[in-house]
Amino acid sequence: MVKEDLRVKKTKKAIFDALMELVMEKGYSSVSITDIVKKADINRNTFYLHYSSKEDLIVKMFEDASAKMNEALGTFVYFNSYKIEEIKEIQICVGVRNLLKYVKEKIEFYRVIIKDPSLQKYLEDSFNKSKEYISKYLCISDMKTNIVFEYAYNGMMGIFKQWILYEQTSIVSTAKIVAKLSYANLCQINEIKSLQKQNIN
Repeated sequence: MVKEDLRVKKTKKAIFDALMELVMEKGYSSVSITDIVKKADINRNTFYLHYSSKEDLIVKMFEDASAKMNEALGTFVYFNSYKIEEIKEIQICVGVRNLLKYVKEKIEFYRVIIKDPSLQKYLEDSFNKSKEYISKYLCISDMKTNIVFEYAYNGMMGIFKQWILYEQTSIVSTAKIVAKLSYANLCQINEIKSLQKQNIN
């Protein structure tokens, strides 16, 4: 059973790697399943054992990338181990630095994703899922905190996009900028919540 799992993992990685290379070569919309199976050195039946279509594959690919990025960011560790009020700027900085290191390893692919118009829908869906997760954890439920959160999240995504496209600053300095801005906005959200709680009481 373990051998079968490892074999499936290896096959899926070959398919993912093939799609990644092909997207970089000619753009997502020009890639066919025939291209993918040829590049991955598998047959079509093997492809359809794991994915129902090219769209299903790219959705799974984004899900896998998001999970790995969350792991690099330390989302699950920090969000589950600390109360919001206890999160420090240095913790955010370490998480962002790990995330940027992960992205750096596949930076050419992420540049293609950002520039490829046919992949924007999947990119936005991925961002929205991440935003929903963080919003739920922060208990964003009213207009005031939501405005601050939207501003902070979209600003952070903008910084990440710019860094991926142009890489004009180092990983360390970019992580410090993102952490400082994120922490300031987190404090603002906590302050609004505290005031609202006092008004209720």
